[in-house]
Amino acid sequence: MKTSQRRIAGTAAAVVALAVLAPTAAANAASSPSPKPSLIGANPGTWTPIRASKADSGKTFTLVKDQAIVFDAFSSKAKFTSSDSKVFVVANAEGTGTYTASAGGHATGVGHAVVTVRNNGKVVATFTVHVK
Repeated sequence: MKTSQRRIAGTAAAVVALAVLAPTAAANAASSPSPKPSLIGANPGTWTPIRASKADSGKTFTLVKDQAIVFDAFSSKAKFTSSDSKVFVVANAEGTGTYTASAGGHATGVGHAVVTVRNNGKVVATFTVHVK
């Protein structure tokens, strides 16, 4: 009988301790600040690209390494060049008809580069890219 009484007393003590401590733990959890969510797509190469068009000519775009720009609404004959491929690399539009790829580029290193857009040899737009 003494053993079963000890077990009952021990179980009762555990239940009382849980009844006292559980609300305190729940209150502490509720009042603690939630951890800040991490940035979705921590690699800038996975972010939605910045879009630039002729209307943006003359503007400066500030990027971080691996971030991209898509150049919209340019003729498929437009040719893009970068003054410094160690800072910003460009790719010209490709394809005709149903399947095409827009011109664009991505930041490759810290510094400044000027992107020049030519159509039939004539400069139609310039963009400055600053990479932090």
